[in-house]
Amino acid sequence: MPDAEYWICNLKLEKHIEGGYFREIYKSQEKITKQNLPSRYNDERYYYSTIYYLIKSGEVSKIHKILSDEVWYFHAGSSATLFLFGENQSLIKKQIGLDVLQGECPQVLITRNTFFACTVNQPNSYILVSCQVAPGFHYDDFFIPEKSFMLKNYPKFTDLIEKLL
Repeated sequence: MPDAEYWICNLKLEKHIEGGYFREIYKSQEKITKQNLPSRYNDERYYYSTIYYLIKSGEVSKIHKILSDEVWYFHAGSSATLFLFGENQSLIKKQIGLDVLQGECPQVLITRNTFFACTVNQPNSYILVSCQVAPGFHYDDFFIPEKSFMLKNYPKFTDLIEKLL
């Protein structure tokens, strides 16, 4: 099996501000006008966009949220845990990978405005996924929260938040 460096080099991935490595693959050729989008968007958006995204063991995809729905599609490496911080101070863990008999799913949906993070399950490994965002991703829609915000709103998960920010 190829290692993380193989994918980083051959897919020409770059460091991502949330952690891990990425490269934008596609943006739809058409856009949705601001008038036809919900008020949470400040301007027009592409119908959808996709990236490759890779996280190595020991690294994290930091807690963040975006204004659009996002679907992760598993490609290679080991499985990973997505931590979704929900309403009422809840936490949902979703496993992305191919071992469906062990509760993993080859694709995982993260609904809009959900704070989430991700870690690789196996040591000395990585996970390679594609992420599709609709309406398309824009950095104006991307938020990494202050640690104090997360600790105040999710006090039961202090240790996890410390690890994921």
